[in-house]
Amino acid sequence: MFPFMEFMEKGGPIMWVILLCSIIAFAIIMDRALFFSLHRININRFKERLLSYLMRNKNPVSLPENLTRAKHPVERIAKLYLEHLDKEKELREEILRREGMAELEKAEKRLWGLSIIAHITPLLGLLGTVTGMISLFHSIEMVQGQPTFHLLSGGIWEALLTTAFGLSVAVPSLMAYHFFEKQIENLSRQMMAIVSFLNEHLKEVPYAIIPEGEEDTVTNKEIKDYSF
Repeated sequence: MFPFMEFMEKGGPIMWVILLCSIIAFAIIMDRALFFSLHRININRFKERLLSYLMRNKNPVSLPENLTRAKHPVERIAKLYLEHLDKEKELREEILRREGMAELEKAEKRLWGLSIIAHITPLLGLLGTVTGMISLFHSIEMVQGQPTFHLLSGGIWEALLTTAFGLSVAVPSLMAYHFFEKQIENLSRQMMAIVSFLNEHLKEVPYAIIPEGEEDTVTNKEIKDYSF
């Protein structure tokens, strides 16, 4: 503990600000890592189950249990699509768009903070180095006679501590930020893919929103195609 405190004190007050940023960055990384680990889906297997369900059911609005308890954003989008199959095309598209945006906002939660930390910590480190060098040269000015090599080297390495510390926080933060951004892009593509999948397969067979028990009373001409 003592070497750590000595390390922080030598770097100056900026070190504590960078340390606080590192703690916040770590918390955000753990939070997003947990989020994406809990929201994983085999999209091809889900499509197979969904297609099998659509082929077996005349009325796709009667949702299966695994969709009514949907936890993954892709499952929720599919659930919402089928629930609003009786709506006009424009309205259904707007509902799906809003839900998709809401799901992406959930996935992006707190990532703005990680981005700020990744960009600001190198600058904080540089600021600490500059103020450290200013302090060093001020000390040299106050020293009577020729400054020693020990004084110069000791002051310089202490001033550089903040830059090194800032970069050590910024690099993993930036890597994590871009990794999570890639996960969000994949999620967006998966949601668009499931909508396209439903469009394609619901277009092949005309589905109708028919109350249970009244299927035989509806003629083929009354069946409306609700695909995009």
